[in-house]
Amino acid sequence: DKIRDSYSDFYTAFRKYDTRKTGHLTCDDIQRVLTEQNFFINDDQFFALMDRIGLVTDKSRINYSEFLNAFEDGRKSSYGRQPQDIKIEEFQNLAPAEAEKKLRKKLYANIDDVTK
Repeated sequence: DKIRDSYSDFYTAFRKYDTRKTGHLTCDDIQRVLTEQNFFINDDQFFALMDRIGLVTDKSRINYSEFLNAFEDGRKSSYGRQPQDIKIEEFQNLAPAEAEKKLRKKLYANIDDVTK
């Protein structure tokens, strides 16, 4: 919300660092602007935020307009990647032991999604 509410301040600060006027900044530059705008986060928090809003940080530069647009809606529920559709499977007349076995198998197969 803080970023969304100060959109123009962030955008102006990003443009100040964008000396080549490409619309892109390094991760360090974006972190520097965040700090200047009193938004203090460490490296781990920064990269977690980038992942949450869906911006790839493996490149050397990030489009700062895309960064700001990620906060445009202002609802925390809209940040990040949307969950995939859930597939529901039904098994009629399944014994409890078999149901537990199937459930464990599904959980292990999707452990990354379950832990998120």
